[in-house]
Amino acid sequence: MKNGNAKVFIVEDDEVTSLSIEHAVKSVAGEDVQIFRFESVERAVANKAELPSIIVLDHFLKHANGIDAIPILKELFPQAAIAVMSGQYNISNKTKAYGLGVKTYIQKGPGSLEEIKEFVKTYLGEQPKRGFFSRFFARRA
Repeated sequence: MKNGNAKVFIVEDDEVTSLSIEHAVKSVAGEDVQIFRFESVERAVANKAELPSIIVLDHFLKHANGIDAIPILKELFPQAAIAVMSGQYNISNKTKAYGLGVKTYIQKGPGSLEEIKEFVKTYLGEQPKRGFFSRFFARRA
């Protein structure tokens, strides 16, 4: 898959965390990946025409529980690999998330952005980084 076609939804209500996730995704997927950041599941669902390849979903959003939204996201975006991120480690929540079809459950904290990068590599594939000149002079296949 060329990452120019890849779309990533980040559903996270904390601006700093959302930007950090975006940076982590772009660091392995490249600048061509399209990233959409939403502070709620409702806003992500409202953009259903975008058809994301990956969804990074916060467990505890201000007005919703991300895990409760997984069935809706899976129905609307069956092609998307979903990662749930949580500030708390709770084995029953983790088990429930996996049972609903998420690909990974990441505890926020040291190392969590590295886990996001691994998730992206697994589900989008690592793309070579392209600098300015390689983009400008790239051969067209």
